[in-house]
Amino acid sequence: MKHCLSLLLLLMAVGAFAGTGWDFELGDGVKLHLGLDERIRYESYSRSTLNVDGGMKGPAVQYYRFRTRVWGKLDFGDDLTLNLRLVNRSQWFTSHRTNPNNLHRGGSTWDFPDETVLDLANIEWKNIAGVEGLTATLGRQGFSFGNGMIFSEGTPHDQARTSYWDGLRLRYKDETDDANLLLLYNTWKDHWPRINDRNRRLRAGDIFTAATYWTHKVNEAFQFDLYYVFDDVDDDFPDSAEACYSADMNYSLHTAGGRLFGKPMSFLEYSLEGAMQFGRNPQGRANQGKMADARVRFLLPEEWLKSSVGLAFTHFSGDHGNTGKNEGWVPLWSACPLWGENLFPVMLNSYWSNLNMYQADLSFSPVAKLEVKLRTAAVYAVHDNAIDGPALKGSTGGGSYVGWLNSLFVGYRLNEHLSFWGEYTCLKAGNYYRNGRNPHWIQLQMMYNF
Repeated sequence: MKHCLSLLLLLMAVGAFAGTGWDFELGDGVKLHLGLDERIRYESYSRSTLNVDGGMKGPAVQYYRFRTRVWGKLDFGDDLTLNLRLVNRSQWFTSHRTNPNNLHRGGSTWDFPDETVLDLANIEWKNIAGVEGLTATLGRQGFSFGNGMIFSEGTPHDQARTSYWDGLRLRYKDETDDANLLLLYNTWKDHWPRINDRNRRLRAGDIFTAATYWTHKVNEAFQFDLYYVFDDVDDDFPDSAEACYSADMNYSLHTAGGRLFGKPMSFLEYSLEGAMQFGRNPQGRANQGKMADARVRFLLPEEWLKSSVGLAFTHFSGDHGNTGKNEGWVPLWSACPLWGENLFPVMLNSYWSNLNMYQADLSFSPVAKLEVKLRTAAVYAVHDNAIDGPALKGSTGGGSYVGWLNSLFVGYRLNEHLSFWGEYTCLKAGNYYRNGRNPHWIQLQMMYNF
């Protein structure tokens, strides 16, 4: 803890200097930008988070996470850019039922220095053939669409270290349209150059993806997304399960859907999204997953602490468990903490399936640079006998009510260099569990951009 406090004081002192990163003019229209950031997290959760139904007794799991990123951006004139970024993440446990620090007996560990990998490595070509707004990005890249329900996380198995895709993104964007064509191929582990390879599994398998995602703006009140995604998963290890993923993930999936969103009035924002999955499950039978997400936000008067109230409902279908087909939603590229890195993603390993969630939140800013959000959610399993996701694999209490989830989020941005973030979440276990315990989660974060 003393080392963290010393580092914090040092970063606050450095933060007195204006500007982030470093820019260099190399001549003939060639410009170089270098950057560096450091993220430090302290996280703690009760043992029962991973098995709410009475298991894993003992003191809370507690650890520190350190993520360092270094990047460079090289511009060749206005239309050609090379992007490179290196990342390293290490973790140190201060409390655990075993001692995972310095564990080198074949188990996964995040012991320093861990892996240093290419987080981004792409070339971006703008205004192709003189067409303004037409851009091609080739290589390792990051992006997301909409609320992240379809494309949000490219490397779900390595937690909060990276999120990238390998492939080609062709994009056309003007004042009313944002059209994207994606051709991606992502392997189960990173085969690119890296330091201190840990053979870490990143995804459900080797995945080929072809997708289109189009956003059109009619006016501020009416905008929409339309998308189609094809994913073919080749599971390299079909006999071994990974976290909440099934042992065999050899899916061939088609996902089609859309979203309506906009701001029809100065005090109201909305988003309505729905999608269906079809194709082939690992047993060669039909796959029929569904997802729905509805959100509305009321923006209160400016003088009311810049506050807003949000209401939301999210549905991920679950497998009935007694049919040959699979009715569960498969979150290949959205398996991440969509609503904050609290205990619920930890329980589910962000494998969103077999879930109905009703949410309400209040956001406000009591003073400048300080943001506070209170959120409450009623969580239900769609089927109490569903088989997808070990955390929601069959009700032991006979009911479908998973529990009442309550969260507090606080963020403070001191300046353009230094920001802080904190989360606290607890779950009051429902009748889904026979002997449900009430788990707790806390996360404290410091982020510094040099």
